[in-house]
Amino acid sequence: MESKSVAIIGAGPSGLVAANVLLKAGFNVTIFERGRHIGGIWCEDAAYIDLHSQQLGGTIEFSDLFDGEEFASWQHIHDYLKQYADHCHLTECIKLRTRVIEINKKNLKDTNIPWQIKVEKFDGQYEIYEFDFLIIATGLFNELYMPHIRGQEKFTGTIIHGHSLKSHKQLIDKRVVIIGGGKCAADLASTCGSYARSCHIVLRRAHWMLPRTFAGGLLPARYLLTRLSYAMYPPFPGAPHSKLFLYFHRRFSRLLKFINDKISADIIAINGPDLYDDKIFLPNNSFLNAENIYVIPEDFIQLKQQGRIIGKLDSIDEIIDSTTIRLKSGEHLQADMIICATGFINRFPFFSDTDAKIMGLPTMQTSTQSNIETDLYLYRRVIPVGVPNVAFVGYVSCATHWMVSEVASHWVSEYF
Repeated sequence: MESKSVAIIGAGPSGLVAANVLLKAGFNVTIFERGRHIGGIWCEDAAYIDLHSQQLGGTIEFSDLFDGEEFASWQHIHDYLKQYADHCHLTECIKLRTRVIEINKKNLKDTNIPWQIKVEKFDGQYEIYEFDFLIIATGLFNELYMPHIRGQEKFTGTIIHGHSLKSHKQLIDKRVVIIGGGKCAADLASTCGSYARSCHIVLRRAHWMLPRTFAGGLLPARYLLTRLSYAMYPPFPGAPHSKLFLYFHRRFSRLLKFINDKISADIIAINGPDLYDDKIFLPNNSFLNAENIYVIPEDFIQLKQQGRIIGKLDSIDEIIDSTTIRLKSGEHLQADMIICATGFINRFPFFSDTDAKIMGLPTMQTSTQSNIETDLYLYRRVIPVGVPNVAFVGYVSCATHWMVSEVASHWVSEYF
């Protein structure tokens, strides 16, 4: 019996693990990657300077190849992914520098009609392929989101996305303003605090900055990834929780709130007044919202204490001249460089708007905001309802992203 063919779009971590799982299941796999390297965000073309993972040991690796590195650099992760691709015999399946420009199917709901994929190769030539199945693995970090700043045409300095910062030399003698309050912004603030003339970070709301240890420094943060700790999270509406889980939350809701409050207080105590004295970085939302959490860079607090990082709980109103930024509070900041740590956009430009709507995806017209403000209407963020022979892997944002992608790939293999 002839094996079924599957196209995987993207050779980042999710695309690689999906390819490995489906190869083992007997599928004929082809991976299309528009970039020069595998690895997605974890390669030199996409990573910003000093990018590290915030994952604990064992959560940023796949089951076929042990690593165990905690808070790894992008270089280490990229090396691991190259080893993984070689170890699992994926390299020969990958077509680098091959951009998918169009994906069509005459009838999305007909299981007998193949997917037609048009690609542009590095030499400008076009090719068309047909596949039985399709996996989209371009990921949450695919297209940079650059906000428009009123008056930016007056600015004589540099406005870049955070992922375009590739060298410490770009920061020498620069007055830097960073827009954003997430992990990328905190990482870049630590870098700018060490190398730039000055560094302001402008954020609309503070996130929870996790230390690497808890309970007065006695317990590693990895203990937050146990099943017991996840039991503290409230039931998600519509999710198939067990009766025991639902009963546990009804019966012991006060106890769970008490534990959550204790953990929150412990985080604040460990980070201490050097971080929270001006209340700029003091979060006012629940610790249990995973989107509000990241691991604090090791030197962030020290640099803030030294005045090398200055936070502003505000947003930019306008650039009023060649070097002056006016915040909505009316305060003025002087800058030679603006770094937008503003995330990414969920876009699938190879699908027509009609097909995107049918699959529950944002269209090219609607996907103008960052991933924080857009969503995918997929079953378990994997399967478009009513559209067979296609799946999306790598679109779940959580602390164990790689592990979820591997599990999802096994599910997709069975589904196909």
